[in-house]
Amino acid sequence: MLEIPSDVAYKVFLVDTSKNVENPVFETWKQIWELEEKLMLKRDYVLDYEKYYPDGTIEIYIGEKK
Repeated sequence: MLEIPSDVAYKVFLVDTSKNVENPVFETWKQIWELEEKLMLKRDYVLDYEKYYPDGTIEIYIGEKK
């Protein structure tokens, strides 16, 4: 089982599954990478993860530097 560190701050990105795109998770990752390139997101690279809910909601958690 994967243990998620409790001492890491996460920025949560909600995946927009309502748009008619082939892969909404990938589209959200592209937005994350763009924010990082613009220095608007400072990742710590400890642990990032995607959370899938039974109702179809998807969240991407990105660890941020403190």
